[in-house]
Amino acid sequence: MHGLLGWLMVTATAVAISDIPQAFQCTSVANPCDCADGFKCCNTSTSKGVKNREDAEHCCCPTNDTLLFGSAAAVCVEAKKCQYTCCEAGMKLCGSECCDATAKCVEGKCGSSSTTMKPPSGCSQRSWWEIMPAGG
Repeated sequence: MHGLLGWLMVTATAVAISDIPQAFQCTSVANPCDCADGFKCCNTSTSKGVKNREDAEHCCCPTNDTLLFGSAAAVCVEAKKCQYTCCEAGMKLCGSECCDATAKCVEGKCGSSSTTMKPPSGCSQRSWWEIMPAGG
């Protein structure tokens, strides 16, 4: 049993969430969902950013694109018609990288979800009631 537990832990560690977005160039079709064999219509994607696009029924992507058709909903944006940039479920797209969903996105870079403000040097950390004059 211990050997199985070790195997599961190694397997879980090997599946890392990527911080690099994946780009998908899908095929544009004239007739709605007229996809070739091995392709799926984008309006069946598990990603809302793909399936809810107005042109989703005119885009076909390979069936094996797990971020687009997997069980977990990836976070995707359409760069241009039938071209998507995606981050794995639980992540968000920030510029050219994928961040944890709770992280701040500042100027296209992932940042910490909690920030502590330090006063500029020379400033006091006194409370407002210590600064306000008495009586008004």
